[in-house]
Amino acid sequence: SHGLHKLRNIPRGSVAVHVRHGDKVEEVPSVTFDKYYSSAQRLAVGDQTVPVLDPNFADSGRSFNYALDKFAGRSIFLSTEDPEVVHEAVAFAEPGVRRELAWGVAFTRENRTDVDVKTMRQERGYGQATLQSLLNLELSLEADAWVCTLSSNW
Repeated sequence: SHGLHKLRNIPRGSVAVHVRHGDKVEEVPSVTFDKYYSSAQRLAVGDQTVPVLDPNFADSGRSFNYALDKFAGRSIFLSTEDPEVVHEAVAFAEPGVRRELAWGVAFTRENRTDVDVKTMRQERGYGQATLQSLLNLELSLEADAWVCTLSSNW
């Protein structure tokens, strides 16, 4: 067991990580969870050079400024339709050779199938699919930082 448990709220100092796969791979190359994790890790160690937006998409060279210990609690709220990403993230919740400290990983309980949006709506129904997306967005908004791609549609 990975020590999974229910949360009442997203802890302070959490990082929302939105990993969009599914049919998005038809538009842009897929980004692995490891890349998102690396960005979250930079926040956890107090790296003050994390760009607000990727320099490829922004004229500003602004960095994300925050208290050095803001994300030291290493807590992620994960939003994704890909069940494999959830498995990868849960693996990061346990200390290991690559990681100094374990991360807390929270995610909603839903049937993740990593299929295109049309198929997902057929499987879950339009209402359920929309409500699950909105729930993930609402919970992500409770986090103190986001790690995502601009093409993720959030």
